[in-house]
Amino acid sequence: MNTPVTILSGYLGTGKTTLVNQLLRKNQGKKIAILVNEFGNLPIDEDLIEAKDENLISLAGGCICCSYGDALTETLSELGDSGKVIDHILIETSGVAMPSMVASSVALIPNLTVFGIIILVDTDTFLSLKDDEYLSDTILRQLLSADLVVMNKIDLSTEDKVIKTKDFISEINSKAEIVFANFGNLESELIFKSFDPENFTEDMLKLHSPEELYSSFYYKSVEKFNIEKLTDFLISEKNNIIRAKGFLCSKDGSIFIIQTVGKRSYICPAQAKKECGIVVIGLKDRINTKKLAELLNSFVVS
Repeated sequence: MNTPVTILSGYLGTGKTTLVNQLLRKNQGKKIAILVNEFGNLPIDEDLIEAKDENLISLAGGCICCSYGDALTETLSELGDSGKVIDHILIETSGVAMPSMVASSVALIPNLTVFGIIILVDTDTFLSLKDDEYLSDTILRQLLSADLVVMNKIDLSTEDKVIKTKDFISEINSKAEIVFANFGNLESELIFKSFDPENFTEDMLKLHSPEELYSSFYYKSVEKFNIEKLTDFLISEKNNIIRAKGFLCSKDGSIFIIQTVGKRSYICPAQAKKECGIVVIGLKDRINTKKLAELLNSFVVS
């Protein structure tokens, strides 16, 4: 019997990682393999982790999580040869990935079957981002490939935005199911569901590739920072930063998790000692990584 594969995608900051962690917390004995291709560390909550290797994490309940970088098919093949009992594979793509291309790669591997493509959108920001000169192509292509669209972050949105977002998605992809969620909280049955394979088609639109649009920059530092001021800098619209995520040391020596998406930020103490550094993602023609490093250094405190 083939192992089912579900692909989870969505533009930067829609809440994919939160959904994955929620899924693991509610897992009822299903042995899941989660593959992530993300900038920086594997994004699994610390209290779910039982053991770590270089690119593989053993999780509670017999689940595993591994990173695949650019070698997705190689990682999937190794997973098949590992002898591990796996009930379902969940591939979390990066925010700039085209899930239809990932599905095409999976379809070439024996003993795997694509069950569906799940796309997350941030309901609060979707209407503005769908018309963005640089992001609209990525968002449109992701929606075209969806079997299920999760309108996430409903709690941060308005009723008008919810209605208009749902109507737009239905126009773009009338075959996709649409569900609402807060904090990526979905019933696991929806994630593991088998969708109609006839819904899967390659979109043939000639759109920009993600590599042409985005630039990522890893800033590594063991210095102490004014975390609040640095975060204000990261969410300032004039700096053209779409996403930032990582760990930095504060003035008192504590290590904090920092995440920003557009104008939103999330800061909290890290639960375990972490290597300090932060990944910053921005539009390629609007972000100067050398200047950015200098600006980040300006938030170092003695």
